[in-house]
Amino acid sequence: CARPSAWSGRGCADAAGVMAGRRRRWLIGLLAVSVLIVSAVVLALAIGLEVDLSRWREPLAARLTAALGRPVTLAGPVSARLSLTPSLEIRSLHVSDGQADWLRIGRARLVLAVMPWVHDRRWVVRELSGEDVAIDLTRGPGGQGNWAARAAPVSAEPAADAASPRALAFDLEQVSLKRLALSY
Repeated sequence: CARPSAWSGRGCADAAGVMAGRRRRWLIGLLAVSVLIVSAVVLALAIGLEVDLSRWREPLAARLTAALGRPVTLAGPVSARLSLTPSLEIRSLHVSDGQADWLRIGRARLVLAVMPWVHDRRWVVRELSGEDVAIDLTRGPGGQGNWAARAAPVSAEPAADAASPRALAFDLEQVSLKRLALSY
């Protein structure tokens, strides 16, 4: 060291010790902030964090329409709970057969389990439930039921990528329908 430190009047060895102390305090502070952030995330997941997804109602309805091949309307609020068992709740879900709603659900709820997916990439649906469910089954002039699966449109063009979507496989633990009205 060519000259003593101007602020302390002491040599370079003392200045290096002071710098090491500052670095150590800064690292301890950074570690403490990191532990607080991780603890907050873990606590939020353990308790559950409610998220309002109502502003994404239209895109979600469009995805459901594409998946089911039938018009889907989401008329009520949509919310999700982020936790170790995340859930999605949709109020006032309607599925049409093109003429009228053949399925109406006042409250639909989907609850997933995270840990099976983390361990072995396996989807587990803990609960699939509906409340205030109305199903109107009818037959058209040709005898075709409005509940029958519709064939997906066939495209003349091959899939854009080789990894085309696979069928979704999952374990379903509980299904419940409350206040079900079925008409035929």
